Amino acid sequence: GIWELLEAYGDLRRRRPDLALVILGSGPELEPLRRAVSERGLAEVSLPGFVSDAEKAQALLDGDIFVFPTYHGEGCPASLLEAMAAGLPCITTAVGGIPDIFREGENGVMLREVTPASITAAIEALLSDPAGRAAIGARNRRVAWERYEARAVSARIAEIYRLVGGRAAGVEPGNRS
Repeated sequence: GIWELLEAYGDLRRRRPDLALVILGSGPELEPLRRAVSERGLAEVSLPGFVSDAEKAQALLDGDIFVFPTYHGEGCPASLLEAMAAGLPCITTAVGGIPDIFREGENGVMLREVTPASITAAIEALLSDPAGRAAIGARNRRVAWERYEARAVSARIAEIYRLVGGRAAGVEPGNRS
């Protein structure tokens, strides 16, 4: 959905000249995106390509909204969890494992379709409600760190192994003498 995001941004920028768009990462679309940004005169779009973990973390902390309008059956996208951990309200889609970690309204906006109009509407909705955006961001930060931080996930996996191992040995859960 990167092309739809770029088109949405071009439309939004005319109404909200204070907006900037930063697209992190590299891949086969990077150079075509750079050409399109140049051709469309969108000098305020930044396409740094691959960045270090520290640069990525800083970009997330500096951002206001994270937009991830993917159509691909992502497993559980680390980028979405990183944005949530940084306290950003998110805009994404219900593909792959995303619905397992993301709730409409609680974590941001779940796009029903990936179109420039749907992305524009989602961004406008979040921008027009600063208090709601702040509340979603705070919730995302708390949820990401409580549920998805490595130690929390490892502890849940270890507990599952203990339960499964106990059952295999004929020990009922909660009865570990």
